[in-house]
Amino acid sequence: MGNYFSMRHITKEFPGVVALNDVTFEVELGKVTALVGENGAGKSTLIKIIAGVHTPNRGEIYIDGKKTKIAKSKDAMDLGINVIYQELNIFNKLSITENIFMGREKKKGLFFDQKHHRQKTEELLKTIGLDVSPTQR
Repeated sequence: MGNYFSMRHITKEFPGVVALNDVTFEVELGKVTALVGENGAGKSTLIKIIAGVHTPNRGEIYIDGKKTKIAKSKDAMDLGINVIYQELNIFNKLSITENIFMGREKKKGLFFDQKHHRQKTEELLKTIGLDVSPTQR
């Protein structure tokens, strides 16, 4: 059995709206997973809970069977969870590397660690089979 991320019996309510009602969702880590559904089905809300943007009113989150709390975005990032929203506009004047690490920059002293980020970006691009330069805008 591989590594799993699971959400069990997740409910999220906003004033006057039940966005998610008793949702269970499980994915194998390292696998590409699609979450599809009609507009208003709760996909974005579920993703925002995974990313720590929203907290569920009820339900539990597990990683490899261990109960986990994701109360804020930093919690998700510390767990290696990163979300790229479909509405996100990239920064056209920045490189692929700079876009990937926006808000999560590793610094060498006071400066952006270019070598580290470029190497990590090359690894990510290779993983998804994209043959482009990490410095490309």
